[in-house]
Amino acid sequence: MTSSTSFYFNFLDTPCLVELPADKPEAAVLFQRYQAMFPVFTGTDKVPPRFTVRIHDIGGRPQVVSPDDPVFAAMQEYFAAGYDLSDTELVARICSPEFVPDAHVRNQMLAALENSSQQGLSLQKDFLVLSDRAAGVVDAYADISSSLQEAWAFHVLNFFKIFFFAMGAVRLHGSGATVGDRALLFLANTGGGKSTMKDLFLSETPLAQPFTDDSIMAMRTPEGFCLYQDPVEFMRWCYLPEAALKEHVIPEPRQAMTAAPVIYYLYQGETTAWSTCGPEDIFRRVNEEAFFQKGFLTQRFIPQPQSSTYLQDYFANTRKLLAECRCLLACVKHHDDYDPLFSNWREDLGIQQADL
Repeated sequence: MTSSTSFYFNFLDTPCLVELPADKPEAAVLFQRYQAMFPVFTGTDKVPPRFTVRIHDIGGRPQVVSPDDPVFAAMQEYFAAGYDLSDTELVARICSPEFVPDAHVRNQMLAALENSSQQGLSLQKDFLVLSDRAAGVVDAYADISSSLQEAWAFHVLNFFKIFFFAMGAVRLHGSGATVGDRALLFLANTGGGKSTMKDLFLSETPLAQPFTDDSIMAMRTPEGFCLYQDPVEFMRWCYLPEAALKEHVIPEPRQAMTAAPVIYYLYQGETTAWSTCGPEDIFRRVNEEAFFQKGFLTQRFIPQPQSSTYLQDYFANTRKLLAECRCLLACVKHHDDYDPLFSNWREDLGIQQADL
C-alpha cells in the first residue's frame, strides 16, 4: 500500500491500527464517525500498534492473471484442506482473477502458501484475507466500492478478533446490564429475545445501565477473565442517521469488568421460568449457534495455520469462563408478566427493593 489513511484504536486495552487506501476517502467515513462518537476507543500514533489491519483495494485493477493460473488450484487445495467449506461458489469466486487480479497479489498469495506454517489465508463474501499472527498483521483484499454496500466497517474491525482469539479471548453472543462492578448477561441464539428482554428490564430498572446489545468479549488473563464491551458492536450506531440515534439506548463505553457475571441463557417457551444450571449446559447451547455451526468462527476468526489447536483453546477458554460464572437457563414466554424474573435479575445486580 503506497499511500494510506490511518486510524488508531484502543480495543480491549490493546493499541490497534487500521490502514485504508488514501485514494478511497469514502471508505474512511464510517471510521471517522466511529471515532467522533466513541472517542474512548480512539488510540494514538504515539503508541506503536500491536495489531494492524491493512485493507487493499482490488476494485478496478486490470485482471492480468489468467483464470487457469496454477495459483488458483493451489488456493483451492489449501481451502479444501484447511476449512470445511460447503460454499463452492464462494471459493470459486475468491480463487479467481476477481480477487487475485495482478502479479503483486498473486505473489502475496504464493508467498503465504509457501510459508503456511506462519501465514494463513481465509475468505468471506467480500474479502480474501492473509493473516500473520506472529507479526500482528492482517492484509485483506477487497473491491472496496462493492464492499461498501455490505457491512464493510464491521468486517474490517472484526479482523482484530483473529489476534484476540489467539490471545485467549472468547466472544459471547448476548446483551448485558450492569450496576457498578456487577454484570448480568443475557445469552441467546438469534431471535431468542436477548435484546428485547434487556431493553424491557432496563426500562423498568433505571439503576441498571446497558452494557452490550449483541456481543461481549472476555479476555483471559492470569488473574481471570476481563469482560469487555465488543468494540465492533458500537459500529452499528455509526450506520444510523443522526436523527435516528435518539430512538435507541446506546451503551456508554466503560472500562473492562473483572467480577464474574451472572449469565442467563434465554430461550422461548410456553411459560416464563428459570433455574440454575451447570456451565456445560450453557456451553452446549452456545456451541449450537450459527457462529460455530456454520463455520464462521474458524473461517473468519480462527484461520490457518494451526486452526484446530486455536479452536480447541477457544472452547477450553469458553468453558473456563462459564465455570467462573453463576449460570442459569431462562424460558421466556412472549408478552408475559416478567415482574418475578426482573425482580430476580435486580437481586443478581445487587439492587435492593429500597433502591427502587
